[in-house]
Amino acid sequence: MIHFRDEFLNEVERHAAWGAAQLQALTEFLPQGPWTADLPACLYRQGGLELRVAVLGTYDLQEQSWMWGWANPGLRGTPAVALGEEAKRYGNTHGIAELAVEVLDLSGFAEPRRAAEVLAFAGMGVTGAPGYIGQSAGPTTRVYFLPDDTQVPRIRLDPVALPRMLIRADLSGGTAEIDFDAAGRITSVRMPALH
Repeated sequence: MIHFRDEFLNEVERHAAWGAAQLQALTEFLPQGPWTADLPACLYRQGGLELRVAVLGTYDLQEQSWMWGWANPGLRGTPAVALGEEAKRYGNTHGIAELAVEVLDLSGFAEPRRAAEVLAFAGMGVTGAPGYIGQSAGPTTRVYFLPDDTQVPRIRLDPVALPRMLIRADLSGGTAEIDFDAAGRITSVRMPALH
């Protein structure tokens, strides 16, 4: 069974608490309704709301592979992938291959689609985007956008609310390891390796 390397998982873990709360804020902000995207204009529309976005990547359900937006030949070098290119630069700078390799084969993972979601989460974290939006873009393709718009609410991590958020978190059958200091405050949150 294939799994992500420790360097990548450590980076994902670093964004876990903030990222989970930020994704919840984005979900609550987005209205229900059909969506469209104008990639040359970097615009995403859903339920009457229009947001500036970047293409982070795509997941091919049939091939079970992830392609970063900056690697897509039709989008390479365009404004539509500029924000996502920050993930590549971060990966190259910090030796995190999962962020810097154009296409990742996820077929060896127990849950390839969940692995794609972890890649989207990591991209959101390293770029500082206020969430990610995953949508079906055809029968075998799922596209992931990063909001790049001041309309999207940005949460501040509240150390008082964090324990409540962790209690409500859906870990999809997984577990989280939480360390506390002598005063009973959370000092770190770790997710086990995704296999």
